[in-house]
Amino acid sequence: MAEEKFTRCPICKTIYRVTSAQLAMRAGQVRCGHCHAVFDGVAQLLSLAPRRREEPEFDEEKKTRRVVPGWLYAASVPVLLFALAAQALFHYRDAIASYWPVTKPTLIQLCAAAGCDVRPLRDKDLLLIEGSELQADPAHRGLLILTATIRNRAPYPLAYPYLELTLSDVQKQTQQDVVVVRRVFTPQEYVGGTVDLASGIPGNGELNVKLFIDASATTQAGYQVYVFYP
Repeated sequence: MAEEKFTRCPICKTIYRVTSAQLAMRAGQVRCGHCHAVFDGVAQLLSLAPRRREEPEFDEEKKTRRVVPGWLYAASVPVLLFALAAQALFHYRDAIASYWPVTKPTLIQLCAAAGCDVRPLRDKDLLLIEGSELQADPAHRGLLILTATIRNRAPYPLAYPYLELTLSDVQKQTQQDVVVVRRVFTPQEYVGGTVDLASGIPGNGELNVKLFIDASATTQAGYQVYVFYP
């Protein structure tokens, strides 16, 4: 059986099945039955056989595949657990030192090497202003004296908070309270110089505050004291 060959018209792209004898009759010249163009059938030969997909040899694929030893997986587990524990220790060091004071010396040593600090927790909801009083200083006109007691209701130390003092007065037109002065005091401003601020307010302890405020440029009828952490 003669081998089947195919040629394609370069003008209309029609494909014809031809034989070697047909191509040899007129030196390969063929007339297209669709557009009647004459072309070189030998030069326009093409193959219609489906292309065969080349697949790699199994041995070659096996050679290129990397096999990770099982012992490497087993060895990496403790390392990952240690890294996770160290990260948790770093982020929660303040809470750990507060809840378990026995760990605080060790944490301080670790932080000294890592360049961090172990600080008292900040939780304003556990701080209570038990009493406060604002009085005029009889010896100095326009000077007010604020006294307040701040209690730490937690069994562990809490960081010294900021104090916000708001002075208000009654507006004549509306008979409503309006803010005339609002001032914020840092722990350094209301705590004595001998107190270690880094230690915080002791657990179940209290702090007595006494501040002198110059209010000579304003008049006031009421006040509020508020504790917060920036």
